[in-house]
Amino acid sequence: MRRALLFTVLVAWGSFAMPAHAGSQGPTKSLGKAKGLEYRTAMFPSVASQAGATVTCKDETFALGGGGFIDGADGLSELIGSSPADLNPDDSANAWQALGTSTTGRDEQTYAICAKEALPFEPGFTSFPGSPGIQTREVGCPSGRLVSGGIFNDDGNPVRVLESTPIDNGSDPDSAPDDGWRLVGENTGGSVSTPIIFIACSETAQLTYVSKDKNMPQGALGKSIAKCPNRYAVTGGGFEAQGVGPASGLSPWDSKDRKKVPEDGWQARVYNASIDTIEVTSTAICLKNL
Repeated sequence: MRRALLFTVLVAWGSFAMPAHAGSQGPTKSLGKAKGLEYRTAMFPSVASQAGATVTCKDETFALGGGGFIDGADGLSELIGSSPADLNPDDSANAWQALGTSTTGRDEQTYAICAKEALPFEPGFTSFPGSPGIQTREVGCPSGRLVSGGIFNDDGNPVRVLESTPIDNGSDPDSAPDDGWRLVGENTGGSVSTPIIFIACSETAQLTYVSKDKNMPQGALGKSIAKCPNRYAVTGGGFEAQGVGPASGLSPWDSKDRKKVPEDGWQARVYNASIDTIEVTSTAICLKNL
C-alpha cells in the first residue's frame, strides 16, 4: 500500500511565457544516501526561459521532495518552478522537475529526494486575478504533518513567487510550521493565473522544522541556510523574503561533512532588488524516520 507525501511546486515570472533554451539536459547522478533517502541531481545548461532538468528516481523508489538552483549572482536568473513529475495513478511521483529562467543563459540544476515509501501529492488549486498586487494563498494538510511542499503554476501566465513556505495555521496545539503551505505571489499578466500548491503529509513520519533568518543588504545576492539536527535528513523546505523574492535557488544543502550528501539542511538563495536591507528566512523540513 503506497502512502503519499505533501509537495508544492514553484513556478514564477509571468513575463517569461514562452519556453526557450540553448542546451539539453545532462545525465542524472546520485549524490549519496542518508536516513533511507537518496539525493539525485542533473543539470540543464544555458537556460534562457522556462527550462530545466527532470530527475528520475531509481526503480521502486519515489520522489519525496526536491529543489532547484539556477546560476548567476546578478539578479538576472530566477527559479520559476519546482515540482513532482511523472505522477502515478495513486498520485505518488517517480521524478522531480525544476525550471529556471535567465536573460543571459545560465545553468540550472535540479535535485530529487527519493525514498522507498511513496506518499501521494495532494493538489490545492488556487486563482490569482489578472491585476497588479501581491496576494496570498494557503493549503492545509488534511491529516498528519507536512513532509514536503512546493508550488506549480505553469499555465502560460505563471505568478511571480515571492514566498513559498511551510506554515503553522493554528489547526493543532503546537507552533511548528507543519500544517500546510503558503504561497505569496504577484500576477503581473493581464489574465487569471492558476498556480497549484502540492502538499505531502504523513501521520507517522518523525519530523522537525528548523528556520534561519539572515539579513540581506540592498543589491546583494545571498544565502539563508537552515540546518537539520544531527541524525535527521532534509526532505524539503521553503523561503520568505518580505515580499521581495523570488529566489534563484531552493535546494537541499551539504555541510561539507565527510558524507558529501546534501541531507544536512535547506538553502534559499535570494537576490535583494529593493532599496532596503531585508530579512530572508529559510525553513528546512527534517526527517528522522518515515
